[in-house]
Amino acid sequence: HRLVDVPTWVARERDAVVSALRSRSFSLVVFGSVHRGLPFWDEVQQRYPANQIVFLDGEDEHGACSMASKLSSIGWYFMREPSQCVP
Repeated sequence: HRLVDVPTWVARERDAVVSALRSRSFSLVVFGSVHRGLPFWDEVQQRYPANQIVFLDGEDEHGACSMASKLSSIGWYFMREPSQCVP
């Protein structure tokens, strides 16, 4: 693609992902870094049950332990060093 084509290409790819999520094309949805955002969250939350949603948290510091608590109640939550969030 030429640089001029990039915005159109990105929009098409985004639309393809949204379409695939809406039609439940995936057997599992994995968010690879919860501290960097949850793209397409609205589509995932509306269409996938908790046992088909996975959150990965490999950050060195977990400043938002409330996030771990919240996300673990709506999907599988894997944290590299969970002892940092234990009171």
